[in-house]
Amino acid sequence: MTRPVLALAMALCAAGAFAQEPPHERAQPGAVRRLAIVAGANDGGPSRPRLRYAISDAERVARVLQQMGGVAGEDTIVLLDPGEARLRAALEELRSRVKRARLGGRTEVLFYYSGHSDEEGLLLRGARVPYSELRRWLEDLGADIRIAILDSCSSGSFARGKGGARAAPFLVDASSRVSGQVILTSSSADEASQESDRVGASYFTHALVTGLRGAADSSQDGKVTLSEVYQFAFEETLARTERTRGGPQHAVWDIQLVGAGEVVLTDLRGTGATLVLPAAAAGRFFVRDSGERLVAELRKQAGRPLELALDPGGYRVSREDGGRLVEARVALTQGGRTELAAAGFAAVPRELTALRGDAVEELARVPVDLSIFPPVSLNGDRYVVNRLQLGLIGSRTTRLRGIGLAPVLWADEDVVGGFFSYIGSSARGRVTGVQVGMVANVAGSLRGVQLTQGLNLVRGDVVGWQHSGVSWAAGAVTGLQSALVSYSSSISGAQLALTSVSGEVLGAQVGLVNVGAGVRGVQLGLVNVAGHVRGAQLGLVNVADGLDGVSLGLVPFVRDGEHKLLVLGDENGILSTGLLLGSRTFHTILSAGAQRASGGGRFWTGLGLGAHHARGRFLLDVDLLSQQVVDEDANVLATARVLAGWQLTPYAAVVAGPSVSMFWAEGDFRPGLGGALERELGGGDAWLGFAAGLRLGPP
Repeated sequence: MTRPVLALAMALCAAGAFAQEPPHERAQPGAVRRLAIVAGANDGGPSRPRLRYAISDAERVARVLQQMGGVAGEDTIVLLDPGEARLRAALEELRSRVKRARLGGRTEVLFYYSGHSDEEGLLLRGARVPYSELRRWLEDLGADIRIAILDSCSSGSFARGKGGARAAPFLVDASSRVSGQVILTSSSADEASQESDRVGASYFTHALVTGLRGAADSSQDGKVTLSEVYQFAFEETLARTERTRGGPQHAVWDIQLVGAGEVVLTDLRGTGATLVLPAAAAGRFFVRDSGERLVAELRKQAGRPLELALDPGGYRVSREDGGRLVEARVALTQGGRTELAAAGFAAVPRELTALRGDAVEELARVPVDLSIFPPVSLNGDRYVVNRLQLGLIGSRTTRLRGIGLAPVLWADEDVVGGFFSYIGSSARGRVTGVQVGMVANVAGSLRGVQLTQGLNLVRGDVVGWQHSGVSWAAGAVTGLQSALVSYSSSISGAQLALTSVSGEVLGAQVGLVNVGAGVRGVQLGLVNVAGHVRGAQLGLVNVADGLDGVSLGLVPFVRDGEHKLLVLGDENGILSTGLLLGSRTFHTILSAGAQRASGGGRFWTGLGLGAHHARGRFLLDVDLLSQQVVDEDANVLATARVLAGWQLTPYAAVVAGPSVSMFWAEGDFRPGLGGALERELGGGDAWLGFAAGLRLGPP
């Protein structure tokens, strides 16, 4: 929640555009300095259920503020599960910073809190920080803009305190500045703020973040204003909570600002990558990154395209289609605009929510379920939690906290323990433990081990080991995935298969054919295909869009790498052409040459590796090359050479340099011509030499 909050706050403070903030303690005259406290507290005390996402909400808000909101890292105080004393100390620390910063220019302060609260104040580990104290702190700061955003239960009581009234969103021109105080809360005074396991955060914060990333840009001018994001966040939060157990949730405003100025929260035009939802696309969309973190959620109407500013990388995009979710995969590149295209599809588990104040409704507890086939079972058609499932034909549960044994098993939600089945097992939610089946295993996400002879399918992320004839993880894999054919959105570990396909790879991808959207580690196979590689590609054929590392292969093709033709003559009288393929640092050499000799001529073919360095117009190559005479047995010439060069034009460079050669032959044949440049180094099979020629190709 913190992310949208902070971004919103800073937007309010903006007077028409993003002011650049100096990183030092004392701002330059006329500059705007933004300072923020971002707090997330899962622990509300022994009488309150522990939250799951308040801390991650705070981390996301801090990230958005620093990426898109003009808040420097050193001006952001991030508090994760703080106690009462730590929060009060942070408030005083920020007060001191504001006092010093005011000497240099305009100051704007953002306070964000995600966690437990009640009608009287914030709840931190059982202690209460009263709303009245927070209000006094805001009013006494002396900053030009003070913004407080609370994502917690009954937080509307804070906005309902003294002074001010709920104001409508506003738009004004960019001619002058605004000043004053803004309070935004995720719920009204008598409502519960809700977080969701499906989105991995609170509804309110994700609505704000999604809006700030571009979903709220109704004017399509590349900028998100306060009125746009407020309208989007209010409607999205209400729409997402109308049918939850906690009931509808209404965001509340208390705005006391004076002056005029276009309040721009985020500028989308300078972002790293853009995801485009085409004009014809419609429905509710969920966008998750390669780590399965939800970064955007929105409802889109058909008729106009929509752009979301995101970090480069792989993403899983889900769209609600009636009563189910369908999914697509997309890879975003730095500075690129990528239009969404449908890929694989899978169902998403039914959603459960937890109230930020009350416990979740309890399910019926049935320790042992004996069933022939549902509904002929002790569970009946109730929502239940089982410790043991025993089924003759099939067995169904809502949640399993133990072991399930049957030819066919399935869980409506999650499993903690193990499923052991002959035909197959399925869990719509997370499986934590072991899932073993002869034909098929299906899970929403997996933490543990999944083994089968036929098919493994995980719609979310895998933490552990997934093994099968065919393995499929629509989310990220952290651990090991081994199969004849393996697919995942991202890998942090190892992927072993005849054919391995993944989005982002962090680790090793080993197979006959490997495909990865981006690789940080190693691709090892006969054919390797990837987007950007930071590490090594080892295979016969390597293909990459970009490479920071080494590509070792017979044909290494790097789109932004080396594609050069080397034409050389050497002291052996061999005139050769070499094709240089690889990155701009390391390359493979495929060469062919001819040499005059008594009784006709000889033809040579060769293969080698080299390193390249360029500085301005000067270049330097160090190559290792092995050449063999065509139709001659065991006549091998190995050469190490250093070529220095000068770039005459963008497409041509002249190169020359010394070499050391060694030659192995069955007979008396020797390639050298003799003369001043040739020197025997021992046994007549090694000598010093020289080569010169041209290096040709696109810059």
